[in-house]
Amino acid sequence: MAIRVAVWGPGSMGVIALRGVIDHPELELVDLVVHRDVKAGRDAGELCGANPVGVVATTDAAGLLDGDADVVVYAAAANLRPLEAVNDMVSILRAGKNVVSCSVVPLVYPNAVDGAFTDPLREAALAGGVSFFTTGIDSGFANDVLPLALSGVARTIQSIRVTEMFNYATYPDATAVYDILGFGKPPEEVPFAATPGVFTFGWGPVLHQLADGPRGSRRRHQGDRQARSGAHLVRHPNRAHRRRNNRSDEVHSDRVRRGPSDPHRRPRQPHARRHRARLAAAPHLDPAT
Repeated sequence: MAIRVAVWGPGSMGVIALRGVIDHPELELVDLVVHRDVKAGRDAGELCGANPVGVVATTDAAGLLDGDADVVVYAAAANLRPLEAVNDMVSILRAGKNVVSCSVVPLVYPNAVDGAFTDPLREAALAGGVSFFTTGIDSGFANDVLPLALSGVARTIQSIRVTEMFNYATYPDATAVYDILGFGKPPEEVPFAATPGVFTFGWGPVLHQLADGPRGSRRRHQGDRQARSGAHLVRHPNRAHRRRNNRSDEVHSDRVRRGPSDPHRRPRQPHARRHRARLAAAPHLDPAT
C-alpha cells in the first residue's frame, strides 16, 4: 500500500520534493498547498514538469489538514518567517500527520535550538502520535552529517573544518539572493544575513552537532563497555563459580609471571597430548618412521 503524501509549499526546494513524490513508486500524492495565486488551480504535475496527476494546487491549508495524508512534506520558505512556519507544522502534527521538512534550517539539530521553536513541535507530535524530521543538503548532509561520517575513519580528532562554496548566480530563490544575502544592493545597505545573530541562529546548531557527534560516540562506546562488563557479572551469579574463575585467573597469572624466568620450564605445547594420541592410533603418520 502506497504512503499518502501531501506537499505544502512547492517553491525552489519544494518543487524538487514534489517531483520526487510523484516519481516514487511507493508514494501517492494526495494534496498540494501553495502560497501564490498564480500556482493555485494548476495540476501538481504541471508545476514540477511531470505529467498531470489529478491533484490540483490550492491555497487552502484546511483541506490538507482534514485530508487523509500520512505524511506532509513542508517546504514553504521560512527564512523570514520561522515562527510562522513552526506554527504551520504544529497544526499538521496536531492533525495526526507526520512532517518532513527542510524549511527551518536550525531544526536539523533540535538539541541546539531555542525551546520557543522546539517545544511546540515536540508537544504537537506527542499529542498527534506522529513524528517530525527536518533534513536537507545544506544543512542536513553536506556540512554536518557528511563530516561526522568522514570523521569515523580517524583515530583522533583535533579539529573539524568545513568550508562552503556556492554559486548563487544559478540559485532559483530571488528572495534569498537579493533580500536576504544582499546581492545587487548598495554597499552601505546592510543585508538581512549580516544582522547580528542571524547566522548563529541558522548555522549555529550545525557546529553544535559537529561538536556533540564525537562526544556522543565516546559516551555510547563507554556505555557499551560498561554494559558488557555488567553482562559478565550477571552471567556468573554463582559464588562458587566465581571462586573457580578467580583461582584459574591466579594460576594463569602466576604462569605468565614466572614462565620466562624459569630456565627449566619447558615451553608450553598446545595440543601435544592430542597429537601423540593421533600418532598412536596411526603410526604411519609419524615422520620418524
